[in-house]
Amino acid sequence: MLKPIAGISLLLCVIFLVATYGKDLMTRFEHRTFACNSRLTGPFELVVNKVRVGNTVQLVLPRETTALTITGITGDNVIAVSDDWSFSIDLETNEVVARDRAELAITRCQTTTFSM
Repeated sequence: MLKPIAGISLLLCVIFLVATYGKDLMTRFEHRTFACNSRLTGPFELVVNKVRVGNTVQLVLPRETTALTITGITGDNVIAVSDDWSFSIDLETNEVVARDRAELAITRCQTTTFSM
């Protein structure tokens, strides 16, 4: 009697997990690219792999690529910094605030997401 109940319970749990987290359970790798253009930096891209404090975001400028460290996450906002740059990335609105010491630029970016 307990085996059918345990089996049904397990099946319901699996169905619930797949329905709730289905996309994330099947995704092994994902990165999101923000293609932006601002008066402060010119054209640039931010490549975000995993959104976790301590992970890196790649800042791709026409002449160089710099690794930024994610220092904070608040809701849909990700803060990534390096020695010279600070970026606030809004993952929902695709708005990026770039800061270079005392200068500030706000831009809305085009995004692409790659996952497998």
